[in-house]
Amino acid sequence: CISGDVSVCFCEVDGNPSPELEWHLSGRPVTNSSNTFISEERLSSTGLRSSITLHHNNTHGAASQLFHVLPPVE
Repeated sequence: CISGDVSVCFCEVDGNPSPELEWHLSGRPVTNSSNTFISEERLSSTGLRSSITLHHNNTHGAASQLFHVLPPVE
């Protein structure tokens, strides 16, 4: 993840059946609100020292991916 005015994380997940996705910011579930926006590939408005986790699961199992938010490159 790269942080700036907006932090963007990308994660490609594939499964059959399609997995359910749940983003977590510093261990807490993230939902759409006035401070965050989740789409197929984006999560915004995070702090510089945050960790973001994407949990995904379907009937065949579960997995997760941990992202570390990095400060912007100058």
